[in-house]
Amino acid sequence: MWTYFRIYTILPPHFYEALKEFNETQETPLWLVHGIWSPEEQLIGEDHKENDAFTPAIREKFMQEIIDAVRASNGDLNRPAKPGHASVVYNHDVSPYIMSWLVGTEWFLRGKMNGLRSRGTRWTSYCQENGGINGSIV
Repeated sequence: MWTYFRIYTILPPHFYEALKEFNETQETPLWLVHGIWSPEEQLIGEDHKENDAFTPAIREKFMQEIIDAVRASNGDLNRPAKPGHASVVYNHDVSPYIMSWLVGTEWFLRGKMNGLRSRGTRWTSYCQENGGINGSIV
């Protein structure tokens, strides 16, 4: 039997230490579904009109969060202090216990549409064209 749990973002190092220590003493480990926090403030925007997720500044910040999450779970991250993030050293490798990654948090419709439109992607009635779910991106 598998037991897994989800975290939404990088947690403090003692979480990874405790997970590793616990799993090393169990026949069946706890599996981790590791979330990667999206740059929510930038996506929403100061005017709350929801920004294009593909702008260079947002992409850069999101890519750094992905890199940091992977490095934290591999026990190879030294994070400096910055608002919203722990400023600590991650040195406990829990990568063998990662079941999956969840990239991003809630995605806002207007922001997705802004990003897709700027790239020429269109919303269609997927049911009409392909027999799929209505409103899919193609």
